Amino acid sequence: MYESIYAKFVKPAFDDFVLPSKKYTDVIVPRGGDNHVAIDLIVQHIRTKLGNSDILETSAFSQNPALVLAPVVPRK
Repeated sequence: MYESIYAKFVKPAFDDFVLPSKKYTDVIVPRGGDNHVAIDLIVQHIRTKLGNSDILETSAFSQNPALVLAPVVPRK
């Protein structure tokens, strides 16, 4: 049942909308928010670019993050 729903709705929508947008991305994080190593690397890069390692802890970012992680669907 789920395979037919995936094949009929999810996969075509992914192919039509998500896949074409990959060419505009700077970073794709496999497994999204579950990939703690990649998230830590991105946070460290942001801290380095900002030049202040305390900026994220002291700002509204820490209470209400604007970073939205969209999971990447593995291709078969």
